[in-house]
Formats: sequence, C-alpha cells, structure tokens
Amino acid sequence: MSHSYDYHHKAARPTTATDLPQHCHQQEQPDLEVDTRDVYADDTTGLHRDVYAEDTTKQTAAPIAADYGDKNENGRGLHPGAGGANCPATAESTATPGQKSRGRRRLWVILGVISAIVIIVAAVLGGVLGSRAANTSDTESNASSGDGEGDTAAGNSGNDTALPSAPLKYVRPGSSLAVTGWREGTAYHIRLFYQGPDQLLRYSNYTSTEPGWTKQPTLLDQLEYKAGVNTSLAAATSMESKEIMGEDKLIYLDDTNTMRLQLFRNDLRAAGARGALNDYPERVAPGSRLAAYWPSILSEAAGQTGGTGSGKLRWTRYWGGNNKANHDFWEHVDANVTASPGSGLAVVPASSRYANSGGFLFRRGDGKVFNSLADHYDGGFNGTAWDKGDLAKDLNGLTIPATSPVVAFTVARSADPKNNPADFVNTYILYVGGQGAVNMVWQDDEKSGWKGSVQYPAAFGGADPGTDIACLTPAAWGGGGNNGASDVSQISGAHDMCRCYFQAGGGRVREVQFSGSNWKNLGYLPID
Repeated sequence: MSHSYDYHHKAARPTTATDLPQHCHQQEQPDLEVDTRDVYADDTTGLHRDVYAEDTTKQTAAPIAADYGDKNENGRGLHPGAGGANCPATAESTATPGQKSRGRRRLWVILGVISAIVIIVAAVLGGVLGSRAANTSDTESNASSGDGEGDTAAGNSGNDTALPSAPLKYVRPGSSLAVTGWREGTAYHIRLFYQGPDQLLRYSNYTSTEPGWTKQPTLLDQLEYKAGVNTSLAAATSMESKEIMGEDKLIYLDDTNTMRLQLFRNDLRAAGARGALNDYPERVAPGSRLAAYWPSILSEAAGQTGGTGSGKLRWTRYWGGNNKANHDFWEHVDANVTASPGSGLAVVPASSRYANSGGFLFRRGDGKVFNSLADHYDGGFNGTAWDKGDLAKDLNGLTIPATSPVVAFTVARSADPKNNPADFVNTYILYVGGQGAVNMVWQDDEKSGWKGSVQYPAAFGGADPGTDIACLTPAAWGGGGNNGASDVSQISGAHDMCRCYFQAGGGRVREVQFSGSNWKNLGYLPID
C-alpha cells in the first residue's frame, strides 16, 4: 500500500474643592469597571487551536457615606461637603430667604440623587456577591462529587447536571460524536466532530502543548456535499510519513445516505478539503451508524430497495494507488456478518502493530456484543489478543439495548513493545445499558477472557438520554514499511489519550479519561 492519505489524488478547494478636610470633599461615585479581553489567534491550519483569553469582569464601587447628619430647627440638613461636623458651611447658609428656598430645593434634589446612587450600588454589590457565593457553592459541590481517581478534575463542573441557561448554539442534543487523534513525539492532538442545531458540522481541537480545548468551534459550512439531517459521524487519522503527520478524516452521510469524506491537515485550510471517497460513493442504510479506524470504515448496507437496512455490514477500505493488489482506490466489500438493524458499531486495532489487523464490534440480533477481524478474510483472530477469549461466550448473560451505541478503544498491553512480543492490545468496550447508565466490558490479560460489565458513575453519571459516545484510539499505521512512518507504526501503551466523549447536563459534551484502572471526569468542553 503506497499511500494512507488521499488529498493528493483529489483536492477541493469638575470643579476642584480646596482647603477642606479630606472627608469634606464630595465623594466620587465610580462607574462599574469592566475589563473584557477577547484575544483570538486565527487558526489557518485546522490543526493548532484558537486562543481565547477568559473574559474577566472587575466590579468596584467606593463606599457611599450614609451619615447625612440631623436636620436643624430650620430644616436645613447637613451632608458631606455641605457643612456638618468640622466642615465649614457653604455659601448656602448665608443666602437670602429666596436663595434659601431655591437652595433647599437643590439640596433635596442632591439628596435624592445620592439616595438613588446608594440604592443602585447596593443592588449591584448584592448581585455580585450573590453570584460569587453561588459560584463558590457550585465549585465546592462539584469538587466533592466523586471518589478517588474518578473525581472531577479541579475547577471543572463536569458532574453538574443542571440544564444550560440557554439553548446550545454549536452542538445539538443527541448529535453523533466522532473523535480522532495522533501523537507527535511527546505531544498529541485530538479533534472532535459534532453537528449543531442548524444541522451544520463543526469540530473542536485539543493540543497537549497548549492550554485546553478551542473555545470557538470551526464551522464546516462549505462541504462539497452537505451533511444530512441528524447524520452519523465517524473519524480517523492516517499517518503517512514524518513529513505529513496526522491527516484527520471526517466521514459523514449526505441527504441521500451516501458516505462522504472531508480531510484535515496542517497544510490545509481549517475547513479541510474533499476526500477521494466522494468519487467512490456508497449508499448505506438510512440511520446507519458509522465507525472508522484508518484505513477502514464500517457501515450497514442499504436494503435492496434502498429502505431500512437488513443489518448486513459493509467494510470500506482505502487502498490508494496499490494496483498490484488489484484493488480500487476505495473499495466496498461485504463484512460477511449480520448485526441488528441500526446497531452501534466500532472499529479498533486488534493488534498493537496495526497493519492488517482491523477489528470491529457490533450488536447481534440476540442483543449480544460480538467482535470480528475484517482484515483477515480467512477467518479467526490469527494470534491476536482476541484469540484468548470469546466475547459472546465469556459474557453470555450480557445483552444491550438495540438503540445503544457500541464504542471501543484499544491500548497496547505493555508500554514497552519489547515486553509485548505478541503485539497484544487491551480492548475496552462501552455501551449504554438500562436506565441510561454507561457500562464497560474489557479484556486485559491472556487468561481470564472478557470481563464486566461495570459502571463508573463519578465519571459517567448524568449522561443525557440518547447520547452518543465517541472513544479515542490514537492513529497508527505501519503499512508503508519504508515510508519513514516507523515511529507511529505501533499502538501506544500510554493512557494519556484514552478518552471518551458524550453528552450530559442538557447537551454539553463531557470528556472522561481512563487511567488503566479507573475513569476520571475532565469536565465539559467549551462548546456552547
């Protein structure tokens, strides 16, 4: 296989008072000072994050003197700056009777103005203090919501299940979610795709060397083929060479249920470019879920009349210009398995040395989760870790709802490839069970087979009904052999990128991370 990316084949497109004691000067009533910073660095690459500084609001108000003194027998009042203790009388005290009348009226006007200012400032201060108290209470509540390693990260509000104060603008409730990512030395990059209430697609970026997720999603409103309503999404990344690292792929359905592809790379515009899959159209079953790990995509085949699917799965693979193998540029073949119609789907590496070890998971008609290895058409798991257990038999009593997503990720069984001669991976599968709880089953040794299911409420509690889940296995590809990509040819044993994403708290996207033994709630992504 000579290429694992396909952009090269098809490209898109006042008056001053003096000599008075200091406390006798009229006190200034300061305005509310607002210091708002909005610093944005343009993302022209589609890879590096936008930078938004947090908006900060400073509210200051000088105290208002409330001691106006008592009125004397003539009805004159004393107030700061107009006579009073140790303060000389103003010219008003020696005025003629007519002037006194006008002076009193002015005095009452001044008193009224000051009273109004006092009321306004008190209300503002009360609101600020109340808001700070509420925020403090929320933070304290969230910080103590978990237990041990599954706690919410400090400063996050990931366990807050209160509904958003306003409808979300950029991600619709129940949106399909797709995530992909890759390593670059000690750094790593993650890209999450989703669909908005306007049915337009967007993505957010994360780079480990920069402070957090992008605040402003990148809008994909100029795709060659517009995304269909409530489309399924999948994502993958190819690692062609050291020169071209991390070409992210978004797979989605248009309004005819045909699979479409958009590419994202550091030398492309943020909106990406068309992929050659668009020239090899494949129509799938209406409502089919999608799953991908480069160079493969899994989908449910359309029925003979184009109606609802029969559950027969299709394996779509990128071959590039590898004419020696007599393969087309993109090829769609039967996966020779049948899932329950509308089944959740997952594609993961079944070997840490990934080439030709593409595995997938799905829900069968009897409700059981099943796994298969599509790249080995002669059957069996050919010495992979999946040979060491039978998922359906080991978890014989496990069935999952027909509408549940089925998602998975893998990590090398050993952080040191030399200690993992069989190239085994640990596989973790997530699904939504009864009452909307997220469950996990897994395989992480050679003797005990598949285990589970278990729940981690500190991380997954409060998931929205009907949420999708997307989990990340970093990209790897060793299929080129001599193309300089040896540093990314093997799945890592590190857990820093073992992350999943789902909606909770009324549509917000929550990020959770797996340590190898427990899940940690990383809070909500800044997607309004």
